[in-house]
Amino acid sequence: LIGLGLALFAFCGTANAVPFQAIIDQFSIGKNGTTIFADKFDDGHPPPSGPDGANTYGSAAQFGLGGMTSESGGKLTMTPSLGAPTQISNGFADTVTRGLRIASTDPTNPNYLGKSDLFQIRGVFDLSSLPTVTGQAFGIRANDGTGVGTADDIAQLSVSINQKGIVGVRLGELSVPDNQNDPVDFVSIASVLPHASQVELVLTHKSGSSTIIASFTIVDAVGGVLQSGTLDTINNVTGQQLTLFNGEDFTRAEFFAADTGIPVPEPGTLLMFGLGLLGVELLRRRSAA
Repeated sequence: LIGLGLALFAFCGTANAVPFQAIIDQFSIGKNGTTIFADKFDDGHPPPSGPDGANTYGSAAQFGLGGMTSESGGKLTMTPSLGAPTQISNGFADTVTRGLRIASTDPTNPNYLGKSDLFQIRGVFDLSSLPTVTGQAFGIRANDGTGVGTADDIAQLSVSINQKGIVGVRLGELSVPDNQNDPVDFVSIASVLPHASQVELVLTHKSGSSTIIASFTIVDAVGGVLQSGTLDTINNVTGQQLTLFNGEDFTRAEFFAADTGIPVPEPGTLLMFGLGLLGVELLRRRSAA
């Protein structure tokens, strides 16, 4: 009975009855004026498969590839609630699915994105499915890590919803060691959403610099530009410039979708809930006797 009650408690506490989904139409990387990678999601094989072969993207459990739910007609549908658990914030265990391209950190490899390179990371997403609560998001990242917990500065450009319920384009600085996702800038796109079809998110790095340019363009169904802009790159928490390179000379391109997971009850809450169920059961047995 206690186990059943706890299961019901967890089920009733889920964030959404219908899982949040995000749809990406294209993910590409340009280097020194040339497109070196482009996934158009048209081969019917979701990540980790892609243009580089069966292991184009990271396949380890932390990438949450279970959230890559379908690929068809030039669109990849992501259901991040089926992905991997990440940090616990505000009492919720977040979940994520992400496609981190496996590219060499060897500077002799043509896929290498180094400090001396001009490069762009681009993601084109449908706006037919949007975040509805804080914590849901989809977008692109420039990730300087080589493994779990090794990245120190991840530039994250996404479509998300802020604490006021406004949908916008958000630039954040994700610091893995302390698991913080600091706000950098947020631009509302709410006014154009009724007519919007797609958003293109772009992270641009200029040769020889540690800084980036974060920009976006929103178009309607016929390709007309409804809104575009460039975001500020000063971290609102630290007051420092967001940088890609801090002790390393490489970064890797990634797209992702995130969702808020089920509430994580405090141990005391679970204990009191369990004791309450036990008391109900004892009273039932006493009445039956």
